[in-house]
Amino acid sequence: LGPEGDGGQITVSAIRQLEESLSYKPFEGEWKIAIIDNADRLNRSAANAFLQTLEEPSQKSILILISSRPDMLLTTIRSRCQRINFTPLPIDTMSRLLQEKHAEFDHEHASLLSTLSGGRLGYALNENLVTQRDWSFDIFNQMLGTPEDNIWEDRNAMEEWFEWGQLLLRDIAVFKTTGRADLLINRDKKDEIKKMSDVSELKGILKLSREFYTIKERLHFNLNKQLTFNYTSLLLKEMLGKKDH
Repeated sequence: LGPEGDGGQITVSAIRQLEESLSYKPFEGEWKIAIIDNADRLNRSAANAFLQTLEEPSQKSILILISSRPDMLLTTIRSRCQRINFTPLPIDTMSRLLQEKHAEFDHEHASLLSTLSGGRLGYALNENLVTQRDWSFDIFNQMLGTPEDNIWEDRNAMEEWFEWGQLLLRDIAVFKTTGRADLLINRDKKDEIKKMSDVSELKGILKLSREFYTIKERLHFNLNKQLTFNYTSLLLKEMLGKKDH
């Protein structure tokens, strides 16, 4: 179970369907297991309904809530769950595992996937990972030119872009302060990152990173896509010293 629709929320109707499914006997085995991905996307009604499920769960049911932002969950929900933290794998370990699974990966490509995925093996095995990153760079560059209409398909695309954008800003700041390409996440884009670093001030990079975080956290308010794009474009141009003529 996960977020659906342009709003990217888990609705009360989805929780009702989950409750109904858990009321049935399992087809195999003795236990029923439900996984709620991005559980922080439960809207208020869904969260309250789910709280009742946690308080009175069906017999032999296991509910797993996955969230990168557990602080966004209701306190009453968090207090009824056992928290298990997952830490990313070290880059060297990730690179080795990827080369073991894919003999066609050389060390450089495996290392790039390891950094782009943040040490998450499932992400690294996504065959579209580099394509998605390149897509975020393309939009980044479009923002510095003439903005296009409807650049993001939906809220999920917006959130994904801001996540990639924060990683890019991190790289620009790292290169600005150290000049070391080996510390970059997007190390195959070092030439582009160096150019942006050369025309940016560290203060402006950090300010924009905070703005990105704020916008990303407010996406659940269904921000207007075009206005958000235009506003972000202005912020980028300001950071890079570009002005519209």
